[in-house]
Amino acid sequence: MRNMISELLEFRKLEQNYVSLHVCEQNLIPFLKDIYLSYCELSVQQTITFNFNTEEDDILLWFDSNQLQKVFYNLLSNAFKYTKPGGVVELYISSNDNDVKIKVIDTGIGLSAEDVSHIFDRFYQAENGKQLSNSNPGTGLGLALSKNIVNLHHGDITVQSQLGYGTIFTITLLKGRSHFENDKSTILLESVEEPVIKGESLPDSISPEEYEEINNAFPDLKSGSYKVLIVEDNEELLQILNTLFIPFYQVILARNGKEGLQMANEEKPDLVVSDVMMPLMSGMEMCMKIKNNIDLCHIPVVLLTALDSVEYNIEGLQQGADDYISKPFHAKVLLMRCNNLIRNRLLLKSRLTKQVDFDVQLLASTSLDQELLNHLVEVVDKCMGEPDFDVNVLARELNMGRSSFFTKIKNLTGMTPSEFIQNQRIKRAATLLRERPDMLVSEISDQLGFVSTVYFSRCFKAKFGISPAQFRKKDS
Repeated sequence: MRNMISELLEFRKLEQNYVSLHVCEQNLIPFLKDIYLSYCELSVQQTITFNFNTEEDDILLWFDSNQLQKVFYNLLSNAFKYTKPGGVVELYISSNDNDVKIKVIDTGIGLSAEDVSHIFDRFYQAENGKQLSNSNPGTGLGLALSKNIVNLHHGDITVQSQLGYGTIFTITLLKGRSHFENDKSTILLESVEEPVIKGESLPDSISPEEYEEINNAFPDLKSGSYKVLIVEDNEELLQILNTLFIPFYQVILARNGKEGLQMANEEKPDLVVSDVMMPLMSGMEMCMKIKNNIDLCHIPVVLLTALDSVEYNIEGLQQGADDYISKPFHAKVLLMRCNNLIRNRLLLKSRLTKQVDFDVQLLASTSLDQELLNHLVEVVDKCMGEPDFDVNVLARELNMGRSSFFTKIKNLTGMTPSEFIQNQRIKRAATLLRERPDMLVSEISDQLGFVSTVYFSRCFKAKFGISPAQFRKKDS
């Protein structure tokens, strides 16, 4: 289902001209050899002979490897699907001065003349292949998607086939780069590693009116009250993001995932916005390390990437990312989505202090935080009535240093550990006042470890606006 949805989305974006090619000059042979090797195990499993033949060991060609690999994966998947055990599948490459031809040849069930004339139509599926594909149905978009990608490369794809004899798909791609130079849907890169966010793909700036609108929409986000760590290896985009966030946040900059992880440990930001494709450490790996570090895992992480397929989105979210935004993005949308992450955490922290029955687990966004909060509440509930119970005892019970414990609890709950203990005591008091009408206020105060009934009443009124006696009367 995920693959089918991804294929539908890819086709829709291609159809509506939302896809740009990011082409650079690469050696086509190693690129195709990698794809060939990924199908070798399948050929053994299905007892199909799989051959890789090329007339040259090096063929330099301008192409988008991310897009073009979809074409060959699609063609080879179909070849193996419709070729019976004992058959042959071949990937054959030849070239001349002007172009390169790549053929995917199989000895499968073949196509009728009518099927050949419609094979690149969207949603079309050949009649003789439907029965074979019932156990693994497709969308009928794979070949239409492949044709669109080849067309974007200013190439051509053709098919020759005969029932019972097999099929040959031939892809022709032009050499050189002149056919791309005036193409507005293509970005020319100097190398595979070059960032793809360039020129017109950079986000637009936000007008003063839009900043005022955002400021009014998020009154709790006072300028400079919260830190955002921006991790991006493209210097131009990094400075644009810096300008975008600085009216609202203290901005910390890092230029790769390794530096970003170090800054996250040192600065403990309230939000991390990171590119995915970076040297030394990717944004995906940095996100995983943040979300598996008890001192950092509460920090929301937003990933930015030009790899906008469903699979990459799912992988990013599986690593714990709180949001995933595809490039090119609208600057205002990015800023508002980041502001929402901060505001939502503020709202949850506010509910913790105001609601008697608020579930502390709602503050946890990772399993590490859930485990920590479970243990925290368990220890506080068990020990709050003991006269010697304090923050030092609580930190020892949780096997954390006092300093790191203070920072973590403050960031996670919006309270200092002392305030959290006091809040839990007051919440327990409210529960006892409601459920145990036989207990005196002084008994509840003593049981929960308050130094005096007067102090307990003062703390209770500060939280709920009424005295314990008034709370009990109102609740009853």
